[in-house]
Amino acid sequence: VPQAIRSTAELIRLFYSQVDTSDPVLNWQGTVGTEADPEISDTRTIKLTLDATDVDTGNSGVGEFQLTYRVKESDGAVWSSLQTYEGTPVVSRDGNGNAIVTVNFPGQRNHTYEFRISAEDGAGNVQVSAPHVVKVDVVNQAVGDVQERLNELGFPDRYGKKLDVDGILGPKTTSAIQL
Repeated sequence: VPQAIRSTAELIRLFYSQVDTSDPVLNWQGTVGTEADPEISDTRTIKLTLDATDVDTGNSGVGEFQLTYRVKESDGAVWSSLQTYEGTPVVSRDGNGNAIVTVNFPGQRNHTYEFRISAEDGAGNVQVSAPHVVKVDVVNQAVGDVQERLNELGFPDRYGKKLDVDGILGPKTTSAIQL
C-alpha cells in the first residue's frame, strides 16, 4: 500500500477516534442460548446472525468482525480453549453505520458451541458480543451418518445438491439412497 494511502487512512482513523469514543452495539438475532439453556440446532450447519450498529455511538461505522468460539463434545465435558473461526462472515451494510453479520458455522453432531463476535468501528473502538451457546442435536444419528457418507461419495439429493446432514429420513435423503 502506498505511503500516501496509508497516511490518509491513519488521519481518518485519528479523526474518528476523537469524535467517536463509544463502542459499537452488538445484538444476536433470534433466541440467544446460554450454557444452562442452549439453543438447539437440528442441523450441523449453525446459522449465526448478529446486528451491529454504530449510529448512536459516533457513527464511524462498524467495519471489522471476528468470530471466536469454544466447543465441548458432550454434556458435562470441559470447554476447549478459545478458537478463531477461519471463514469469512457475510456482512450486509445499510450505509448508515449498521451491519448484519451472518456466519454459517460447520458444527458437529452432539457438540455444544459458545460463540462470540467482536466488532471494531472506524475509530478503533472494539466490542465483543454476549456469548451465544448452541447445541447441535441431530434427530437420528444413524440417518445423519448415512447422509454424511452419501455426501462424501457424491450422491446428491433429487435436485442434484448435497444433502443436509440433519438426521431426518425425508424425500431428499431417500432419493439419494435410491440412486
